[in-house]
Amino acid sequence: MTRFANGNAAAQKPQWSRAEIKSFQRDLAAFRRGLNYTHADLSRALDYSCAYVRMMQGHYNTTRQPSQEFLRRFAALRNSAPKPKPAFLAALAFTPDVDAIPVCRILGAIKQCPECLHEFRRGARAEPDTWWVMRVPRQIYHSRDHRAAAALRRRRRRHLKHT
Repeated sequence: MTRFANGNAAAQKPQWSRAEIKSFQRDLAAFRRGLNYTHADLSRALDYSCAYVRMMQGHYNTTRQPSQEFLRRFAALRNSAPKPKPAFLAALAFTPDVDAIPVCRILGAIKQCPECLHEFRRGARAEPDTWWVMRVPRQIYHSRDHRAAAALRRRRRRHLKHT
């Protein structure tokens, strides 16, 4: 019984030279950069894994010949003339003469700092000063000092509870 009914198709494929593979890798990388695509964008467009697309571009120090299916998909993508992604533009332009950034342009949310609220309850802070625009969505305290003060207060409370 033979292992391959029609012969070993992989062994019958014409083998590319190292220079041809390197040339293909450069072409693929230039095509990706020309469209402003990331590796993930190109892998989605070709319907391959991101690791395989990276390998075809010469990452991981490989000189692997692309499969016929990969070549077919790449040619189809190239012939479809996809529109390039727009270049990245910052949402807020840097202007050195402006002192403050408008609150409407900050991506974080306005929240109440728990330590500021504690200071308000003690009478050390006015109520409007307990609200802050946090830099990131999951930020709780408006400063590192308040985070440290809240942790110290929790430790003291735990210590008093156990004594």
